[in-house]
Amino acid sequence: MACAGVSYQNDYVVDKTVNVFSGQLSIAAGSQLVFESVDGESGAQIVRSAFTPVVEPDGHVEVYYWDISASGTISLLSKAKTPKEDFLEVGACMLRTDVPISALGDVYGDVHVGWYGNGTDAIYNAVKGHVNNISSIGAAAEGSDYKPYLLEYNAYFVTAVGGTPFDGDLEIRVWSYPVSSLDL
Repeated sequence: MACAGVSYQNDYVVDKTVNVFSGQLSIAAGSQLVFESVDGESGAQIVRSAFTPVVEPDGHVEVYYWDISASGTISLLSKAKTPKEDFLEVGACMLRTDVPISALGDVYGDVHVGWYGNGTDAIYNAVKGHVNNISSIGAAAEGSDYKPYLLEYNAYFVTAVGGTPFDGDLEIRVWSYPVSSLDL
């Protein structure tokens, strides 16, 4: 199959008067098939979404949640802000069924991983004391142990944490997240 290449669809601009950008941001996107009624007709619809965790200059993280229409129109759904103010680095990935996962590095060398803004703000599982401080974080999601007969399964993702350039190490961790097959 031949590829026509990358094509632009649409954009959304956050007003520059909003003080959010410190240079540390990440974005992840996903989609899922949902069954819903549209104009009285029931059927399967593809729902596309994205989220952007941004480290503000004061160390808070503000997470923007986006809706993406079939035509590529992006609209802001909501945003949530962390109460903690000591974050420096951020990574993001989207799991199946549009579960947004943020990986946040703080000034203490700890990494906090989880879904922020889903109703419980204290859901991060901290990886305590990264050996050589944190200079960068990345996250990628794919795969699961899904079987048609299981009601629940685990979606998997990976984080990579890099230490400072002079004495840093690279730490790769595999994570799992329980997902109900009823959410598919």
